[in-house]
Amino acid sequence: METRKFSTRQIAFTAVMTALVAVATMVLHVQTGESYTNLGDTMIFLAAAFFGPVPGLIAGGIGSFLADLITYPVTMWFTLVIKGIEGLIAGLGIYYANKLFEKSNKEKKDKIIKDVLYLVSCLVAAAWMVLGYYLAKAFSYGTPESALVSLPKNCLQGGLSIIIAAILYYALKPAVQNIISPRKKIAEISNEEEKKDIE
Repeated sequence: METRKFSTRQIAFTAVMTALVAVATMVLHVQTGESYTNLGDTMIFLAAAFFGPVPGLIAGGIGSFLADLITYPVTMWFTLVIKGIEGLIAGLGIYYANKLFEKSNKEKKDKIIKDVLYLVSCLVAAAWMVLGYYLAKAFSYGTPESALVSLPKNCLQGGLSIIIAAILYYALKPAVQNIISPRKKIAEISNEEEKKDIE
């Protein structure tokens, strides 16, 4: 989806993803040993992958902020910045990967490279999230050592979110693309029909 034109449709999609980020952060938890991780980052990565960097920024920042506001207000301002930038990083990486291969995305090799760039974008975004919370908690608690306690949990949350987001992305991609660009889909169908008529 184009990042320059923020249409009514894109505003609606961004609002939906913002709500999903908030709900996933508050409700969707995965037990990991004695603790648990939430799936808010999963929705942030999906927002960035399907709708672009700006929706990723808004959904990540505001959705996570609202979740913290309700459940744990102490970190909500840190979360607004950290999760917003996380969505922006993932979205920019995926956006430019699409731009790089938009003319040759039918080649199998190019699709693999593009998928790898998607993954790297999300890994960098997750690494920023881990670093951001480490710095925020070191600042809040007063010592870098005390902030190390949550570091493994955030690493696990970021990694798990990337895996789940990748699975959901490829499972939902055909349906979501039809919703995002119905005109493009209709044009593709028309082109295929014209080719068949010519043959």
